[in-house]
Amino acid sequence: MARVAFAGLGAAVLSLSFVPSSSAGLSSSSDSVTAAQPNFVVLLLDDARVDDFEPAYMPATNSLVGDQGARFDRFYSPFPLCCPARATLLTGQYAHNHGVIDNLAPYGVYAFDDSHTLGTWLDATYQTGFIGKYLNGYGDSGTDTSYIPPGWDEWNVPLEPALYDYMSFDVNHDGAVSRVDQYATAWSGDQAVKFIGDAALSAEPFFLYTAFIAPHNGPPHTDSLVDIPSPFVEPKYQDTYSGPARPADPSFNEADVSDKNPRVAMRPRLTSQQIAQIADLMAQRREALASVDDQIARIMEVLSATGQLDNTYVFVTSDNGFMLGEHRFQGGKKMLYEPSSRIPLQIRGPAVPTDVRIDKMSGLMDFAPTILDLADIPVTSTNLGLAMDGRSLVGAFDNVASPHPVVLEDHADTTPTDPGGWLQRGLATDRWVYIRFPAQNNFEELYDMSVDPFQRENLAGERAYVDQLRRLREQWSSRYSCSGSACR
Repeated sequence: MARVAFAGLGAAVLSLSFVPSSSAGLSSSSDSVTAAQPNFVVLLLDDARVDDFEPAYMPATNSLVGDQGARFDRFYSPFPLCCPARATLLTGQYAHNHGVIDNLAPYGVYAFDDSHTLGTWLDATYQTGFIGKYLNGYGDSGTDTSYIPPGWDEWNVPLEPALYDYMSFDVNHDGAVSRVDQYATAWSGDQAVKFIGDAALSAEPFFLYTAFIAPHNGPPHTDSLVDIPSPFVEPKYQDTYSGPARPADPSFNEADVSDKNPRVAMRPRLTSQQIAQIADLMAQRREALASVDDQIARIMEVLSATGQLDNTYVFVTSDNGFMLGEHRFQGGKKMLYEPSSRIPLQIRGPAVPTDVRIDKMSGLMDFAPTILDLADIPVTSTNLGLAMDGRSLVGAFDNVASPHPVVLEDHADTTPTDPGGWLQRGLATDRWVYIRFPAQNNFEELYDMSVDPFQRENLAGERAYVDQLRRLREQWSSRYSCSGSACR
């Protein structure tokens, strides 16, 4: 779609620093154009956990999005790793179908077919904008730094690997590469605010995808107590965190892991130094999230100021979670346990009820079909060029959707000469989580989430659960390589 030049309001909204305490401060204006079709704003965080979204750490986001819409309590990243997760969000497909099964070459951005994504599907009727992190590998030495994937009217994306520096990075803005010396979270917010201000003057609706870097680790920048990779905290928020020093999850430094797969069972308990590192990392992650919260408040304010708020769906989520001591994992992702695979999701918009919690199973594969459903674009393989594995969440807004198991998967790291193999595969249902480990003689784990939400007791070896284990095996066998409607 054609880009609209935006002068007066664009300059003004870039300076917005007001952080509203409630939605009462956000009102719509009739002075600007309101599209017949709804707008969409997707705000993606990097490695944010479910507990990172608590109001104590992201007050504006909760006040302006969650309280005014829906929070999803069982929303999953089917492949909890940056690149596979982002490909799933953009295509509605599981990783075993879109083929992005690692961050590194020959996978990552190298393996992604970008000809059929939310950008291409919406571009015919929407102004489309992509701001922030794309897929891992984009812009590194093996790729064309001026390349713009199809479907995006505005392309404003940092290049690898410097994007994790937080303070200085190269950006491809509509094909031209330039250096940015600004705190990355503030830069992303500035670009999002300007895009909305520009788009609001057009009769066409807009779709904005903004991917923040925080709270992803970067090189140590601060005078942290321990020298570990961590997100660089905006100076005004350094040393401001006063919350707990460790997650509340009782599986933190779990006392007995003998019932788990060998990879976990052989892990020693965390040392006092490792626990101190976790505390320092958690504090810096939460401080980095305060800056994201500020920018989300600015984005919500410009939606209100331009009269677009009542006609816009706002999605706030993460690509995956992050382990912080649970089951003795000091840090990281790519685990099918809850702290890594379950992620936050808040949605507000015209058809979303206010201040509701939704416990229906769903995941990132449902993102694209939900947006297309709300945009009234038919979801068919003929229309889209691929078969989506997810389904629209619109039926879940009133908590009436039928059960929707989520396929979970994780692949070994790959190299151009070593394709690796599947490390973990599983299934999450409304009550159970089943995981098997192909690389470990198909070791199995089974958790009853209704009584053990922290996954401390593996029931796969218990006689009382033989029948349930058999049923989960059958369900998994029918879905682990599913495609399209078979996944739904």
